[in-house]
Amino acid sequence: MDRNQISDKSGHGSRGMRKALAVMLGAAFLCLPVPALACTLYAAQGTSVAGGGTIAAKNRDWRPQEQSLHLMEPRQSGGYRYYGLYGGPFERRQLRGGVNEAGLVAYSASVSSVTKKQKAAAAEAHPPVQGTLRKVLERYATVDAALQHPELFRGVRFIMLADRSETAYIEGGLNGEVCIERCQNGILAHTNHYLSADLAAQNKKYYESSHKRYDRVTELLQAQKQYTLDDFIRIGEDRTAGPVNSLWRTGDEKSHTQTVAQMIVWLRPDGDFTVYVKYRAAADDAGREQTVWLMKQEIFGDAANK
Repeated sequence: MDRNQISDKSGHGSRGMRKALAVMLGAAFLCLPVPALACTLYAAQGTSVAGGGTIAAKNRDWRPQEQSLHLMEPRQSGGYRYYGLYGGPFERRQLRGGVNEAGLVAYSASVSSVTKKQKAAAAEAHPPVQGTLRKVLERYATVDAALQHPELFRGVRFIMLADRSETAYIEGGLNGEVCIERCQNGILAHTNHYLSADLAAQNKKYYESSHKRYDRVTELLQAQKQYTLDDFIRIGEDRTAGPVNSLWRTGDEKSHTQTVAQMIVWLRPDGDFTVYVKYRAAADDAGREQTVWLMKQEIFGDAANK
């Protein structure tokens, strides 16, 4: 077990200078061409979990980049600390998924079934909420509490939430819509195209990898009556559909998108939880990923909120 990956860089150094630099870099980054990137989100809850509770997972697919894990303090007094997976170097790192000390998990995934032009128009007409994952993890202890604020999830993206009693995915539409699917006993999965009946018509382009990964992860989640954390690791590492369309993607000469991290949290019925992360610390670390197994107390200590 690697217990040396917990770090906290949330409040040190020249904060103002870093913030200004981050804004400039972020603006420049938005001008760059964005490839068709993706993620796979999947969860099991209740009787579908051996031992009960919830298991929630994310395979992060992106062009190879630096990644890190951090224990973060809330920006407002009384908020929850959270342990998050970040992508990108320090000044441009972005939260891609995490769990807070109350036992709420939040993951994000991109919408790859719409065009860049549509995304840009949607962002202008219906500005997305920035920092949604951070705000959710800092403010809320349960899925239900977070879903009482659907305005937080506005924006063309997908988000999965999980606590020990429930899972949910949220789809943000092109016209500011927010569609929610909740599950209190069973399995749930999402990739990179709209699934809800209300938003399916917004799938303007067919993204083969998204459909094949969704079909495969759903097939694997229906293959057993109950799942363990080890089962979820195995599912996330499935490579049966080749380098581009498998759940664990290695990419090819045309598609450089690869699976760069896997984050899985088992939220037990008693409030304890286990975090598993397999990730590349450096962009070229394919095949040399770091693996972290941590219990709640190892991350947050005895004073963690329940």
